[in-house]
Amino acid sequence: MDNSIPTTYDNVFDVDDFKTILKKVSGPVWEFGHTSYAPGDPRFRLCTPFWKIDFIDDEFFTVHLLNKIQEKTNKSFSLTHVYANGHTYGIDGTFHQDGYTDDDMTFILYAMSKWDKEWGGYTSYRLSDNIYSVYPEPNKGILHYGKVYHTSGPISRQYPGLRVTVAWKLTLK
Repeated sequence: MDNSIPTTYDNVFDVDDFKTILKKVSGPVWEFGHTSYAPGDPRFRLCTPFWKIDFIDDEFFTVHLLNKIQEKTNKSFSLTHVYANGHTYGIDGTFHQDGYTDDDMTFILYAMSKWDKEWGGYTSYRLSDNIYSVYPEPNKGILHYGKVYHTSGPISRQYPGLRVTVAWKLTLK
């Protein structure tokens, strides 16, 4: 189960919801220094810090959008955490897991108004001996098991902005 190919969803949210998401991730509330592993974990030294906005206290993300994700995926979840990640050129991700049980899942949303595949920024999944990558597209979602190792790919110097994803950490009910 932990090596399952992630499921992708195009146009996850309606136009109004997606515009609201873009507005919420465009403000000056970003904090730098988030990593895939906590200090004290031996893998922490391998991590490159990136930008983050925590949305755990925002009902738009924790209730409204979570309900829409459940409708879209036809699954029922408990929410553990929700936040936005921001990566720029030179801030590559680190392969990591989001969960450790068969019920842990993550839903990732690409939250940029436009993207060109030449800019990179894909999300890669390590599945046994293979790498499976999903390229960013505005309003595209990915659902994967938390046990699957994944990372954000490098972003081209040609892209001067922030590659943004919103991640919902979930547990299957």
